[in-house]
Formats: sequence, C-alpha cells, structure tokens
Amino acid sequence: QDKEFVDVIRSNGLSDRTVVTSNSLDRLGKIKKLAPDLPRMLFVGEQVPVTELDHEKLWAIAVNYDVATKDYIKQLQKAGLVVIVWTVNEEQAWAETKSIGADKVLTDKPRAYKAWLAKQ
Repeated sequence: QDKEFVDVIRSNGLSDRTVVTSNSLDRLGKIKKLAPDLPRMLFVGEQVPVTELDHEKLWAIAVNYDVATKDYIKQLQKAGLVVIVWTVNEEQAWAETKSIGADKVLTDKPRAYKAWLAKQ
C-alpha cells in the first residue's frame, strides 16, 4: 500500500507539491524508505519527546492546539522542525498560537484567518 501511495504521487507529477502526513511514526518511516525526498509531517495529540523525533528527519510536526506550549514549540524548532498547530479557528487562539511561536496554523477558517493576519 505504501509503494502504491508513492507511485500515485510520482505518476501524477506531485513530488514537489506533496507533504506526506500521518499520526504514525512507523508509517512515515516506511514512506521515508520508499521516497526519502518527500517531506513528511507527523500529527501529534500529545507532547512527543523531541529525542524520539530526532532520527526521523521530519519536515514538520503538527501539534494539537490543546498541547502546544511555548517551551515545546521552541524545543521542536531547535531540532529543525517546522511547527504547525492544529486546529485553530478563533481570533483569541490565533493570537495565542502566534505568541507561543508556532510557524503555521491549520484552520477551518482560512479567509477569517487571512483577514486577521492582515490586521496584525
């Protein structure tokens, strides 16, 4: 299944526009073996120790809003990861996420978020 997944990306010319995401380090590890050039992002709902992520060579980590803290984000960024917080849908949460240093957010309200950013 993983090989078929990578083959579909390749055969459609999407290698340079794809980020492989999963909540499973094991699955992302299998993708890394098949396609080391594809960026990979792990979704986490709890604070996974950075030491468990170092050898994975992930592009990014998506951290649930409820567990994202300034310290944790700094640790992840220091390890070279882009930190994305999910799912952030309200102005107060956007402000908080920005203040704790997240690189990006995932939101269900992209137009509202874009308008909010323009006012910052």
